[in-house]
Amino acid sequence: MEVKFHVDKNNIATLVCPKCNWTKTIDTTKYLGAEKEIKLRIRCRCENTYIAVLDRRKSHRKDTDFYGTFVKTHLPGTYISEKDGLTGETTIVNLSREGMRFQTIGKVLLKPGDQIRLEFHLDDRNRSRIRKRAVVKSVTGSEVGAQFATVDPTDASDVAIGFYLLSKP
Repeated sequence: MEVKFHVDKNNIATLVCPKCNWTKTIDTTKYLGAEKEIKLRIRCRCENTYIAVLDRRKSHRKDTDFYGTFVKTHLPGTYISEKDGLTGETTIVNLSREGMRFQTIGKVLLKPGDQIRLEFHLDDRNRSRIRKRAVVKSVTGSEVGAQFATVDPTDASDVAIGFYLLSKP
């Protein structure tokens, strides 16, 4: 059984046995140089064995399934023509305070470093509309990883994302 655990800013992960809920904290510093996903085989004092997957992201990421749109931008405030094929529809796959992963619907030519503007609605009570600028960090097939250009605690979109991440399991 694989269980995901978050590594905090001090490189500490708190592991919780899925069978007996016994907790153990470990220093993950020696694993952080690894390029690949880090999986540790853990044997609990209750004799249960499980695989701990260490999540090294800065903040919690939540799986989602939202419809959204994006536009590739050149400079702040300017857009590429829709005829260029650099606008598109997306399914937002996951979301965090700093970024997101989305899947493009149809063929879109995005590459790492591209600047985009995203728009989508959360599935919260208010159906909060999110508008964010982001930089493409990775592209794998039709999946795109993007980092938000800014995170501002006074921005309505960032506030809505923060409450959304805290309120929904």
